[in-house]
Amino acid sequence: MPNIYDRYLPTGLLDMARDAYQKPSKLARGLLGPKQAENGVFPRPLRAGESRPNPDGSYSTEITMTERDGDMFFNFPSLYMTQEGIKQFEDPREAKDVALEYEKRSGKKFPRYSSLKAALKAAKARTNQGGVQRGALER
Repeated sequence: MPNIYDRYLPTGLLDMARDAYQKPSKLARGLLGPKQAENGVFPRPLRAGESRPNPDGSYSTEITMTERDGDMFFNFPSLYMTQEGIKQFEDPREAKDVALEYEKRSGKKFPRYSSLKAALKAAKARTNQGGVQRGALER
């Protein structure tokens, strides 16, 4: 049975209205896709079993960045799953914006530390323990 609106709305108008209503933030525009992430949040950090090949033949499961957030320092990933697949946000400001947007939309938080030294030490320890294979960075 055809949709009742097909009779009254020109082709594509309903889709355009739906798209405008569900328009993602500027940050996520172009990164949302049909694949579902936890709570429908895209982009999302990589999970165990997901990785990106590197030019030297190795694989990365998480590339952590450390930035100041207020009076704290926080570690967050720069590799995310997007509609197009795995994407690395290489610009620290852009990666930080993606991380903060993810926190806002998912309700999860990346770890914060009182000093840069503590944040870098934790990031190095996480790398040595296998990154994402150890578990999610966010809680």
